[in-house]
Amino acid sequence: MSVNEKQPVLSDNALYSARDEVEYQHEGRDRRPKGRAFYLVGGFVMTILLFVACGHWMSINGFQFGHLDLSDIVNQEMRPATTSYDDSVRLPNYCRNTPQRLPSTSQALTMSSGHNITIVQRVEMPDPHDKDMRPLGVSGAIIFRQTDGDHHADEVEIETIVNDESIQFNSDWDAAAQRLTLVMPHGVKGWRDNLGPCMDIRVTVWIAPGSTVAQLTADTVHLSIDILEDLDLQVDDRTTLKTVVRNVNAPEKKGSRQTPYSLASREIEIETSSGQVKGWYPLYDLLKIHTASGDITTCVGQNDAWGSDPKPAVLNVSSISGTVVVKEELDTDVPDRDYVVSMRSGSGSLSGDVAISSRASFGSVSGSLDLTLLPVLERTTAMAELAPKLATLTRSGSVKVNLLEPLWTDGARRSAEAVGVTPLSHLQSEHKSISGDIDLYYPASWTGDFRAQTMTGSQRFRGDGLHTRKQGGIPKVVVGHKGEGASQLTVETVTGREDFLVGREDWEL
Repeated sequence: MSVNEKQPVLSDNALYSARDEVEYQHEGRDRRPKGRAFYLVGGFVMTILLFVACGHWMSINGFQFGHLDLSDIVNQEMRPATTSYDDSVRLPNYCRNTPQRLPSTSQALTMSSGHNITIVQRVEMPDPHDKDMRPLGVSGAIIFRQTDGDHHADEVEIETIVNDESIQFNSDWDAAAQRLTLVMPHGVKGWRDNLGPCMDIRVTVWIAPGSTVAQLTADTVHLSIDILEDLDLQVDDRTTLKTVVRNVNAPEKKGSRQTPYSLASREIEIETSSGQVKGWYPLYDLLKIHTASGDITTCVGQNDAWGSDPKPAVLNVSSISGTVVVKEELDTDVPDRDYVVSMRSGSGSLSGDVAISSRASFGSVSGSLDLTLLPVLERTTAMAELAPKLATLTRSGSVKVNLLEPLWTDGARRSAEAVGVTPLSHLQSEHKSISGDIDLYYPASWTGDFRAQTMTGSQRFRGDGLHTRKQGGIPKVVVGHKGEGASQLTVETVTGREDFLVGREDWEL
């Protein structure tokens, strides 16, 4: 795959697969299956059904394992990026110590809602027949920051240092499109030194506070993408931040202080293959974060709907093998939005404290799920056709869900009196795993019916006002209800434990 091709991104669509529930009805003792052979066959069939269902669910949500191809850059020597933003660029310590600074260049920017800013870094494709080429180690960063005393104007500044005069790169500036394209050489011919050839490049986008652009794009192979604490920018359409082998970094929000920077963008997409994504990011209409193997550790700031053409707030976070940690401030004023959430991992654990509304889906193949969820609901959720949906699915990873008392949008208070109808009376939820344990805590305001089944796992369902009944046979089935609500809860495992607690916070799962 060439560096110009997009890395694999998990699909946005199909948050839910077709229901794979298999109903078992056993009426009377003489209707129950008999014989050890049936138990073995039944267990095998149940395992296959859930395994296929899990695989299908992962497939339609975009999981593709074993297809990541970074052959275009795998032979390049990777170097850590320069981390000091105000000092001069410098080479890593393990490059040959013969630094040579190339002349700095800058290009003026026009900031308006009719202009874009695009920074692209690419690598020349190597000649497969050239056996005398030493890969070039490239490091550096694309930095978005506010203008200061030394940089008064909106501009793009390029600073470069190399360790051999033969190392050059192509730089193309399209003034009309405000697009900077950097093309790096794949290597240096005839290099004989033990320490390899190196280049460090810093692209700084200086932006005056309160500026506006239509789109903001940074798409790189070797350069990290860094947002500094003082940035103040509005992007009317979309912000895209992509890097193959480096990190995407933003300042963290510490305590209850104001947001560390301002990037008011309707849509933000962040993607890296082996790099990490760290820091605080705002959510307006869309915040989409994907990595292949890098960890995701982010705090998400909710915002009011965009002034014109308001849309749901969509949070889409996924990683194939990285650990995912996403935190929202659920104990503060949460804007009245429809929060649509999709979070997935392959083998890494997934932890999330997030607001949910009409649709929320969480899945992992072998990683664990640890979720604290705040339902943000409107009066219309009392209608069945508008019922909110919640789903979790793993193959072998454990599942822990802590569902908080809902926040009703009319009055923005967590109380039943806020709407005059029973909270959480129309929630459609399902939690499934093959061998992972499932621990669920639902709030006291939940009312409705539930059905749980497992082949060999233990089952425990309890809470004030919860009535349960066991159905005999294989699989083991427990059904029950609480109150008069129309919520529907489904819990399924093959060998995993099932534990459900509604209300009574002093009880432990």
